[in-house]
Order: sequence, then structure tokens, then C-alpha cells
Amino acid sequence: MAFKLHEWNETDFTGGCLAYLNKAYEVAVFEGLQETHTVSFKYPMKDEKSELIKENRIVSVEGQAYRITFVKRDYSGSRIMTVKANRIFYDDALHHHLPTIGNDTDVTKSTIGVDPYDVIKLAIADTKFELIPDSELKEMGMTRIGADGVKIDFYPTDKINTYDVIQNVIEAYGRGEIYYDNYRFAVVERIGKDNGVRMSIKKNMTSLSVERNTQELTTRLYMYGKDDLTISSVNGGKPYIDSKEGIEKYGIREAYRDYSDYDDPEKLKAFGEWDLKGEGNEFRLDRPQLTITGDVVDLSKLAEYGDFYKIALGDTVHVFEDNIEHKQRIVSMTYYPYSAKQPSVTIGQPTLANAYYHAWYMGKLIKTIQKNSGRANKLKTSYFHGTVNSTQNPVESDNKKLLLDGDLLYIEDDKGRRRINLGNMDGKFVFELFNQLKKKTIEMDENGNVTITGIFATGTDTEARTVIDKNGIQSYDADGNKYGLWCNAPSSSGQGYADLILYYNGKEIFQVYNSISEAYIKLQGNNILYGGNGATRGVGQWKFEQGASGTFQTADGKTVTVSGGLITGIS
Repeated sequence: MAFKLHEWNETDFTGGCLAYLNKAYEVAVFEGLQETHTVSFKYPMKDEKSELIKENRIVSVEGQAYRITFVKRDYSGSRIMTVKANRIFYDDALHHHLPTIGNDTDVTKSTIGVDPYDVIKLAIADTKFELIPDSELKEMGMTRIGADGVKIDFYPTDKINTYDVIQNVIEAYGRGEIYYDNYRFAVVERIGKDNGVRMSIKKNMTSLSVERNTQELTTRLYMYGKDDLTISSVNGGKPYIDSKEGIEKYGIREAYRDYSDYDDPEKLKAFGEWDLKGEGNEFRLDRPQLTITGDVVDLSKLAEYGDFYKIALGDTVHVFEDNIEHKQRIVSMTYYPYSAKQPSVTIGQPTLANAYYHAWYMGKLIKTIQKNSGRANKLKTSYFHGTVNSTQNPVESDNKKLLLDGDLLYIEDDKGRRRINLGNMDGKFVFELFNQLKKKTIEMDENGNVTITGIFATGTDTEARTVIDKNGIQSYDADGNKYGLWCNAPSSSGQGYADLILYYNGKEIFQVYNSISEAYIKLQGNNILYGGNGATRGVGQWKFEQGASGTFQTADGKTVTVSGGLITGIS
């Protein structure tokens, strides 16, 4: 198919175009499983179509679109322009901003325990992006992530773009690769297939190099989960697993992996076994990382072979190194659709020794840090997931009002006054709150006992509440009327203190009053009983109704006769 130039907002790349770039040369398409797909080319500036080639416009190669991101014009003798463009899905998704996505509080909108595609659909809502249907993927031999019913937990994230949301979904799911078809895409378990294509220096490769790297080789793996959980309880007391195959070949090479999101030792062990020695795991730790590079003769262009020898990114191929057969995937490739130059491929695993992979990995890391840094280049706390060693690395808020030092949390107000201590201090657990005078008002000791030295209220001034302060206990209804129990409040006359009062709608119903020399019991404001100096006196008329009658024995053997509630005799 022709090499075309399109306007920046074109979405259909099968029909017309701004221009056919028939003078373009050195057109190279690069594709990588973990890298941005690009196309680069050169174009003579003397050709009138060169004026149409501008940044942000689109070029299409064999029907696939790329957005121009780099244009260099050389006005010296050669007068050649160099152009680079990114796959349009990547570039446009990277520049679609989402203020926030995800929800872990509203059950009707929750993204916890959901199909991975549910999150992706949120990320592409009201955009030109479109998910490829499962039925179409099946015809191509691919399966989307989550099709088997596996769910993910996607926690709220703010200030992010659509492309990074998709990458975060892949990370939450544990695996996944993006299949592009312009604005249509899918996140699948893996792209590519195994057609049995055989490759060797004797048949269809003009160059071949094989790299083995044991930098990450591990034969004994320790796993740590949440709160340093180990697998000892489900692994015969051993906190590690071994690769018998690896130890026989390379001896014991120990390493550990942190799975801090998991608190189940069975799951912890399953993840460790997959990472260390999982059958079908192309990145298993107990084997050297293998990277094969070379130039391939594209036999699919010959009629006698046809599509049988056609290769694509992600395909599994069989590479022969002398008498050794390597069955590995194509992880990156560069091909030249409009020239006779042969494709070059990387097969196996991208490693940090691979300059391209290293650049991609470091670029992603630096970009992540930059995105999550403030003006003073301090990482935002929302960036952290997992465990921070606060003993070795105290965590302080940007305004220096909060400090997590070891296992003690300090919080100060805007005037530098300590307001909260929470954690372990001097070998003891503490929970302490301080008022504006730096006086401790609430303290809970390590046994859970609470001491309150300030004012305690069960509600605000507009709510039914009980208040406890230095004057005792006061209770109110929602309208501010005295209601219920009052204790030790100053009396209206100032002569003493009421030890206990019961109110109803602001009216005193019952009172026990201490006047220092005597004590009184009042009913609806009237004294009914008082006493002091060894004597107790009733006030007013007392009437007993439905009192008890009969005879009763006292502890010292006397008989007490009662009639209508009154004692009538003792003998």
C-alpha cells in the first residue's frame, strides 16, 4: 500500500489523502512489545510535497497511521528533511487527559473487583478510541484480558492520561499487551502466534547473534507479602522455594521478591513459583535471559513460500544456533516496507543490557517520577504504593506539619504547636491530643484507658448532646433546652452545688442538692426531704399508697409488722 500523508484530524486512512509521499526513502517501521511503535523517513525538500509534511499531521504505512512528532529540515547542500512519527493510538492516548478515574467508596461506581475492560471503557469514554470486539479477536487467535473472569482492583488515580490508565490496568491484571489497529485496539493476553517458522543462518538469516545474561538468574527465591509475610506456614517451614533444574545447572543463587499486596501465603507461594520456574513463563528467573538479534530474509515475499514465512511482532519462532533450537518470541523488529532492505529482529527477552530496552525502561521511570513530583521536585505521597521504611526514611509533609518518623506520627498546626502524637514513644504506645495551649487534653495509654482533661461533648450546639467539663455534666436537647442529667453544676443562688438534677424540656423535675451543712432532695423545685447533723426530716404531706403489709424478720431475729407500708410494731 502507498505511503500517504493525511491532515491532523483524519480518522479514515483507507481512502484519499493530502498527498502520496512517493519520493520518501529510508522508510523504517519499528515495533516493540515494550516500546513505542514508530516510523521514520527522509524526504527531499526540493519536492513540492515536502511543504505539506508538517508536525502533527499523519502519515500512514500499509494502512496504519502515525502522527508526526519530529521534523528536521537541513537547509545545507543536501536539503533533506528527516521525519519521525509515533503510532497514532499511542500518541493520541498519551495526550488525552483524565482529571481523575476510579472509585473505591461508591459501590455503584466502584472499580474494585471489576473486569479490566470496565476501567478501560471509562478511560476512552467520549473519545475516538474503540475496543475491538472479542469475536474479532478470536478470529485473529487472541484473547482479551479479563475474558476468563479474572477481576482487578483499580484504585482512584488523578491527573493521568488514557495511555497510562491502560498501562496501570495491565499492571493490576499482571500481564497484557496492546494490539493496535489505528484508533481501534485491544489489550490481550499476548499478541502473535506460533506458525512454526524456522530461522537459521543457513536458511533465512543474513546475520545472527545470541546473548545470554545471568545478571538476574535466580535458583532460590524468597517471597515477602504484606507485613513481611512468608510462605513458611504452607511450605514445610521454609520461607523460600527452589528450582531443581536451576540449582543442578547453576548452583544456589538467592534473591527475593516483594509481593506486599498479598496477605495469603498460598497465593504468595503460587506467584513465586510462577516467577521462578513457571512453565510457559518466558521471563522465568531460573534460566538465563536470552536475546537473539539478526537480519532476516523475508521469504514471505517469494511466491514459493507465501505467508508461511511471514513474521510479525509477538510471533513465536524457532531459531537454530548450530544444533540448539531456541523457541522464543519476536520482541521487536524493524522493517522497510518500501525497499528491498531486509528486516532486523530481536528475539527472546529485552534486557537491561539491551540499549533500546534500557532507554525505554529508564524513560518510563523518569517520566513517572517527574509526573509525581511537585515544584520542589518532591514526590507526591499519592505516588507511593506498598511499604515505605519510615525508620530509615522519615516521611514529612511539604508544609512540615506532619512527620512520620519510625512508628510515631507527629502533627503540628500552622503555628508550630504539637497537636497529635500517635504511635510508639519511649517504648510505649501513645495516643495524645493537645489544645492550642499545648496542654494534653486526651490521652489513651497502651491498655486502652482514656483520660480527658478538656471538654467532652457528644454533639454540637444544634444537636442533642451531653457535655462534660470542669463544672460536671450538662445535657441538652436539639433546641438547647436542659434535658436529662446534670451533675455538679453551680446552683442559681451560689450557695452550693447540685449533686444531681434531672430536667425535662428545660424544667427541673428532680434534684439532689448539697448545701454543705445539709443535703436536700427536691421534686419539681420543692423540698421533700432534707437532713444533716444526724437527723433526716420530711417536708410537706407524705402519702403512702398500696404499701406492703405483713411481718418480716430482721437479721438480728426481731419481727417487724408492716401495715399499708407503715411499720406498726417491732418485737
